[in-house]
Amino acid sequence: MSHINASDAPASGLMKKFASLLCLGFVLILQTGAHADASGPLKFFQSYFVTGDYVVAGVNLDKTGVGGLSSGTIAIDAKDVTHPDGVPAGADIIAAFMYWQAVSSTGPDAGAVGATFDGHLLSTEAGPFAVVGSPFGTTSCPLTGGGGSNRAYAYRADVLRFLPINDIGQPQVIGSHAVALPDGGSSYSVPRALGASLVAVYRFPQPGQTLKAIVLYDGNFTKQSNQTMSQTIAGFYDPAAVQGKITHIVGSGQSYLSERLNVPGQSVINPFTHSWDNFTTWTASLAAGTSSFVTSVQPNGGLSDCLTWGAIIYRTEVNDTDGDGLLDKWESSTDGSLLYDPNGHALPPLGSMNASPALGHKDLFVEIGYMKTDVDTVYGAPPSKPAHKHMPSAAALKMAGDAYLAGGIHVHFDVGNRDAYHALGGLPTDPANEYAALGDGAGVDDYLVPSLYARGGEAINETVTTCGASPSDCQFPLYPGTVGWKVGFKFYQDQLLRAVPPAPDPVTGTDPCDASSSDPVNPLYDGLGGPCERRFDRNRMDMFHYVLGAHFVGLPQSEFPCLDAAVPPNGVPALDNAAHSCAVAQNPAFHIPRTASGDADYPGGDAMITLGGFSDAAGRPIGTPFMQGSTLMHELGHNADLSLSGIYPVPPVL
Repeated sequence: MSHINASDAPASGLMKKFASLLCLGFVLILQTGAHADASGPLKFFQSYFVTGDYVVAGVNLDKTGVGGLSSGTIAIDAKDVTHPDGVPAGADIIAAFMYWQAVSSTGPDAGAVGATFDGHLLSTEAGPFAVVGSPFGTTSCPLTGGGGSNRAYAYRADVLRFLPINDIGQPQVIGSHAVALPDGGSSYSVPRALGASLVAVYRFPQPGQTLKAIVLYDGNFTKQSNQTMSQTIAGFYDPAAVQGKITHIVGSGQSYLSERLNVPGQSVINPFTHSWDNFTTWTASLAAGTSSFVTSVQPNGGLSDCLTWGAIIYRTEVNDTDGDGLLDKWESSTDGSLLYDPNGHALPPLGSMNASPALGHKDLFVEIGYMKTDVDTVYGAPPSKPAHKHMPSAAALKMAGDAYLAGGIHVHFDVGNRDAYHALGGLPTDPANEYAALGDGAGVDDYLVPSLYARGGEAINETVTTCGASPSDCQFPLYPGTVGWKVGFKFYQDQLLRAVPPAPDPVTGTDPCDASSSDPVNPLYDGLGGPCERRFDRNRMDMFHYVLGAHFVGLPQSEFPCLDAAVPPNGVPALDNAAHSCAVAQNPAFHIPRTASGDADYPGGDAMITLGGFSDAAGRPIGTPFMQGSTLMHELGHNADLSLSGIYPVPPVL
């Protein structure tokens, strides 16, 4: 996060730190959603590419219900000599999901309403917010509630927000986590809770550590005792020649009924022995060029288990020769050798955008969108500010590109069509020739993504953020172009661009654009020209950072909404209600945004430049080219885990 003036951004120091960090790799996330997948009964959910790993632990809750709930504890170990698969102290937890299953006769809500994680409800008055593997459930197994109208339901809830936070703001997963699920209280009552698991993905970069792909598939599928379950695993793209790790999260297992789990390089006999299991094993290294494999579970002769799946997680090291966090295959992909995600959609051909996996050639891809106003606009009080655009100028991008290149990093800015970008306008007329030493942006095309592959450069009118003239309507009603970090930012990043989006599913009520990137024959694909097209394509999230140029960041000058006659001992002014109806008067400073240059994930892939409080030589509230370029590098430095002073905190070597 950056709340400093743009002139304080240490661009040159950040560049050197960024170069060293890229050698380690950094967190980038691909979320193409969940959708019907022809490669098996489970659905591709999400992939992570991270210098870290995943951990999974669970608790069997079958036949433990008391008073309408089954309760238990999930314990996540710290990594040490006795727990080599635990989480290192100081690791960044970047994702945490709770998976569970229940048998119900009245639909999926019965197994989810009232469920809690660490005391936090996983539902609201409107219903559960967990994702259900199938709204219709699947056949429940005889020994865990099969028969009649009973169905088995699998659930996934994002619980990252519910993890405890340490004193520097990091979510903590090490320790015990209490879970409770709805339960009828006996072997014959429904809902019947089977168990719950916590899956956490963490990042722990160290010098020399390799980049890993972690792939999650989930859903709702029951294998009857005489059937075989087969699931294709993809989405890791470029595996290194080392062992992988795989976990099956499965309900309804029985110790005296046997099955055979097959993974690359081995078979495991009877791994599922409880009503709830998360069985982890190692897989053989995959051959060079392998983009997918099949894992299966089949009968092992005689009586075999009936099993219900909730998820499969796979991890492998991946090839990243130049250490820039981009897989070799991605950087080699061109129009003539496209790669496809597990949904069948082509990934951006980075090779055609001049990327290279060669040693000494690190690449950094950044998509930029921006806000603008075409008329003179008042911010707070007159006088007005002239029309302007918050897209960094060609001179700014040229300076940033040159600085990165001097450190061995080739930056590729996606600003949309190059001709349209240049038509936005060059430097303002300046009799004092203030910018002569900076150049006019000539040669910036060396750092721009070719127009054929560009998806950035979308303009957003600042007026879309206005919401009335009263503070009761919103927090910053008199300041157009103010975007909150990070909810407001995500709204614009993920915003649908189609005028008429598809209607919700008439049976399940699911919004098809929320659900997925969709399969290749489904017209609801969210890529270029699709009905669910978004401002930032979801299948770019592993490869591109996204930067939004806005006027102000939504941080108020004062954190107190009210001016009260008396301030309680805790220092927080008393409110009449949650809507900030003040006992005495509104605090004007609560409705004025700070003059901050930007904000960014620390670490991550998103950033915002907000130079509306800084004027250029023509009086436009966009900052000078130097301010734009240095702030851009500063915020991208935060993405790469650099502090305000440009320091990269390397965790201790274990």
